[in-house]
Amino acid sequence: MHLLFKRWRQPDLTVPLPPPWTEYLDAIPPTSRGAAIRPCTYRSNHGRRGSTASTLQLPAIHDYSEYSEGPFVPLNCGCIPRDLIASELFGYTRGAFTGAEKTGKKGKFEIAAGGTLFLDEIGEMPLDIQVALLRVLEDRVVYPIGADKGVPAYCRVIAATNKDLLRAVKEGLFRVDLYYRLNVLSIRIPPLRERIEDILFLAEYFCRQFGLEFSQLYPEIRELFLSYPWPGNVRELKNAIERLVCFSNGGPITRELLPEEILAFNKTADLNLNKACGLSEQAQIKKSLHESGHNVSEAARKLGISRSTMYRKMKKYGY
Repeated sequence: MHLLFKRWRQPDLTVPLPPPWTEYLDAIPPTSRGAAIRPCTYRSNHGRRGSTASTLQLPAIHDYSEYSEGPFVPLNCGCIPRDLIASELFGYTRGAFTGAEKTGKKGKFEIAAGGTLFLDEIGEMPLDIQVALLRVLEDRVVYPIGADKGVPAYCRVIAATNKDLLRAVKEGLFRVDLYYRLNVLSIRIPPLRERIEDILFLAEYFCRQFGLEFSQLYPEIRELFLSYPWPGNVRELKNAIERLVCFSNGGPITRELLPEEILAFNKTADLNLNKACGLSEQAQIKKSLHESGHNVSEAARKLGISRSTMYRKMKKYGY
């Protein structure tokens, strides 16, 4: 399948979708054509930032739906000033407030008609705007600021967050009624460190994006990529590829060109593994797998290495 990057309309940059992504997309049931608004929440990275969800994952879900012929309209609720977010979402009429455009302005709900409205960082939305958003989701009508009549809202709403919204509800930072109204379908995309099979897939894509042949990434560098936990997620991987392109100047790609944090982690991981129990590396791998009942995550935690490094060592010794 060619879904993940379909929205960019760049066939030369399209790469096959890895199996886990087909599972994520197949988990989304067909959407009823009769519903004006179809809410969905998207949880990423257990509180970590850097997943670039708005540019990679959500457009794929949009393209995979019956709304694919309509627009995909993203709005980051965390980077818009509090005083402007209502006008951005709902729009306003002529002369609605001082400084308003003379012709008025459509809000994101109107712009997304027939398509998908993606509300990124929904956990950052002010409480008073949450009330207005809930009303739109319930009534399926948008009232631009200063308008006497509402405008029908026909789009799918997808909200994304890296926060624990249930905790935010308990702390009074997020409305409980809005949470349950949005949480019709919830999808959790794990951080990159838990999606080892995606690392080289994405590295190949970013290589193409920056004009670098994937074959120039020697096996040694690919192994380093697979063993690194990527705390910055996909954005960090993209930056690492861009760094390689900038510093290579068209020459060979060597490990010395990698960011220091990747090189330092690899040294630390090998040191932890070599020190553990005073056993040979292969014996340590075997012992930890046996003691953990072949739970790879638990075995890696006991050895003080990442799960991706554990998989690399297991492959090396035939486990």
